[in-house]
Amino acid sequence: MGQALDLIVSPIYVAIASLGFDVSYNHARYGLDGPYAPFADRDATEALAKGELLEPLRALQDHGRKSGESSKGLESTGFEMQALDSWEEKFRERYKIMTVLDIEG
Repeated sequence: MGQALDLIVSPIYVAIASLGFDVSYNHARYGLDGPYAPFADRDATEALAKGELLEPLRALQDHGRKSGESSKGLESTGFEMQALDSWEEKFRERYKIMTVLDIEG
């Protein structure tokens, strides 16, 4: 009988607007080697609103903040706000909301 290997995976969160989502179950996308790894444990609000998904690492270097940091100051066009609303809706459907961030602080 083989010995079971227990893999311990840290939770992975992504913040959008004022919501922190647990994306841990989708480790293939948000884990270290995943295509969305640059969004892990970050506030992805601006990158998602601006549609900067093709180069997420660069987008986050330009806009991203660690989870818990405010996205206050995001100045978006109507199109960007619609895009952000769409992303927020998709995340609400797929992932559990773990926290509501204080964007005023």
